[in-house]
Amino acid sequence: MSPSFELLGCEDGTCGLVVRGNETMCPVPCWQHFQASHCLGQANCGWCAFSGPKVDGRGLCMDGGIMGPTGGICRENQILLNGLPLPTQTVKWFQMSKGPPTWFYLTKPPENECKNGHDTCDKTHEECVDTLDGFECQCKPGYQMKRFAKLYF
Repeated sequence: MSPSFELLGCEDGTCGLVVRGNETMCPVPCWQHFQASHCLGQANCGWCAFSGPKVDGRGLCMDGGIMGPTGGICRENQILLNGLPLPTQTVKWFQMSKGPPTWFYLTKPPENECKNGHDTCDKTHEECVDTLDGFECQCKPGYQMKRFAKLYF
């Protein structure tokens, strides 16, 4: 989606998405988010997504905005977090990736949450179904969900 259609807020020359926070939780640094959906829920964070089927949905959350990262480097053959070592798992994913990483800020990269474990389905009662813009949890055969509550019978 074009940035001109997104709700943006600008302060002190920095622009970002207008998001609603959770008043009961303090924000954490960008690099502590390990899923694109959580990362992009923070106005000052962007997602450096690795390329290729072996690293589906994997990447690194870092400070940044519409124009790119401000808290690191996200480009071919070089992923860096300013002043911090890369997590071991991130180094492994980067080595498994095919092609240059891609910067995401306004939208999250395509991924199969059902395959990479980013879904929130109840594994006992539900099956994860991948969709174009996320995933759906559907009751397994023999189970029904009570409306508005996760009660199974």
